[in-house]
Amino acid sequence: MGLGDGVLHVLPFKRHVEVDTDPASRTDVGWSEVVFGVAGNYCPLRPLGRSAPDRDAVVVMLSREGCEEAAPDEPRRLAVADFLRDVREGEADGAEAIERHGSQGTVPNPHNQSMERRYSLFNRIVDDLPVLIQCASIEPGERFSRPWAASVVLPYKQNDVGLPTDGELQRVGKIEEQLDQSLKATGAVHVGHLTGAGAMRVVFYSQSQGSPSVLVKTGLLKKENIALDWRHDPSWSLYEMQLQPTAFEAMLDRFRDLWFKLYQLGDNPELPRDVDFAAFFPSAERRTAFVAEAGSNGFSFRDQTPEHDGQFWCEATKFIPIAPEAIVPECIFIDETARRHGGEFDGWACHVTT
Repeated sequence: MGLGDGVLHVLPFKRHVEVDTDPASRTDVGWSEVVFGVAGNYCPLRPLGRSAPDRDAVVVMLSREGCEEAAPDEPRRLAVADFLRDVREGEADGAEAIERHGSQGTVPNPHNQSMERRYSLFNRIVDDLPVLIQCASIEPGERFSRPWAASVVLPYKQNDVGLPTDGELQRVGKIEEQLDQSLKATGAVHVGHLTGAGAMRVVFYSQSQGSPSVLVKTGLLKKENIALDWRHDPSWSLYEMQLQPTAFEAMLDRFRDLWFKLYQLGDNPELPRDVDFAAFFPSAERRTAFVAEAGSNGFSFRDQTPEHDGQFWCEATKFIPIAPEAIVPECIFIDETARRHGGEFDGWACHVTT
């Protein structure tokens, strides 16, 4: 099983699919807390703070129970869902801080609410086992000043698919928090972790090579030196190859909540229907150029919305299923095309189809 095979393990869809990805790519199944939708059976997803004119938007909180309705014949997916449910419980207090400004959904660090960075949370399948990944959003300019990577391996008691047993995630999370506090004092930044195969691997980047170990509290009356594996990594290859999502993965993460909301409403993602892809532009001319390019790639357009708050909106429509392997490539095309013409992809919407 390749890395691309795990894209739906946390999605409550009953059909497992193969996704054509590069062998070195990573599969991203992410979580965020807030669903943006419209009452009724029409489910658009719009980013907070930007909405198309004449939309009566409501905010719906995604319930944790939604992930427990996965097909009973897929124990690995259930294990991943249970694990993510535990992580989400740690995020509940920070739910109001979630942002979605036309980019992929992000969540606070579930173990350390004091961390200022924003994190995406998703899973991949490696060697036929799930690996849960938390990746920080890092500005390109930050990399130049931190050419040294430090990784830490924190073993834990594992279940039959390599994920932490009850209480173990919290235990290693507390150690991770102590490591972050200690290394932050030396100028290092926490960029994420990988959890699977019996261990959590935590990654930091720093301005210079630091201490080979950090003393942390590992029990009520116990302290332990945790070894750090330092490497000179000015290109941030460790971050890019093991943590950073691909475009396909990022788009999966961005619209995770909408798929869940549609599932909760009884939608069959394999059935084709008209899907509206919204985008906005700073001028009518740029919008017209976008419409021409998207139209040549099978999208149709209704009457264009007049200027609204300085933006020129349009909706490109295509008759397709909404299963990720069908709709994500279309999302990527709309996103890249909109950006090429100075605009921004604002999300997609469709009617519930059963």
